Amino acid sequence: MKRKILILIILFSKVFMYTQAQELFFPPELKWWISEIQSIDKNVKIENFKFSEKRSILNQDGPISYKNRLYPVLKKWNYFGNEFAYYDIYASLEKNKSGKYSIYGEPDSAFGIFDKNENLLFIDFFGSSKGIDSFCWVRDNRIIAVGRDIINSYEDGLSDIDFIIYDYYLKNGGEIIVKEYTYNIKSVNMAKIKLRWVEQRSDYFENN
Repeated sequence: MKRKILILIILFSKVFMYTQAQELFFPPELKWWISEIQSIDKNVKIENFKFSEKRSILNQDGPISYKNRLYPVLKKWNYFGNEFAYYDIYASLEKNKSGKYSIYGEPDSAFGIFDKNENLLFIDFFGSSKGIDSFCWVRDNRIIAVGRDIINSYEDGLSDIDFIIYDYYLKNGGEIIVKEYTYNIKSVNMAKIKLRWVEQRSDYFENN
């Protein structure tokens, strides 16, 4: 009897550890972001990111239309094609003489999810020190995003940074559950790493 109980405990433990390990799925499309961080910290791995908080975002009370105000290059559609996520709803593009674009936005950034008619469904505000660098849909109802939060800035140009992985899960009934996982590095020279996805597309964008 004791042996059976011990076996059950071991099995449940393995299932629990497997579930915990599978809780944060990190898509290969965003591996370049981790690679950039590894250029300043070779030890960083997905497993190093620790769960920090869980929160919820409710659906907008009424339709807020952004019709013809959003740039197609900043949209990423889900697989079904009925919703898209948007890098920063305050972002604007300016075409330079070179034919490439510079991207601008307000100090406070905001990540948005829209329906196919460009009506705002959900919005996630970040403020001036925090934001999203890139994201991708991993299912029709799930988005993995990456970003950072500047904890401290110093006169020598270095900063203490919380690197963040966001897991957005769109529930039925007008709610998003957001889980955040963080990894902290102190005294980071942000000029040495290209974390924003626009910095990875030198064919289309110019660095501001």
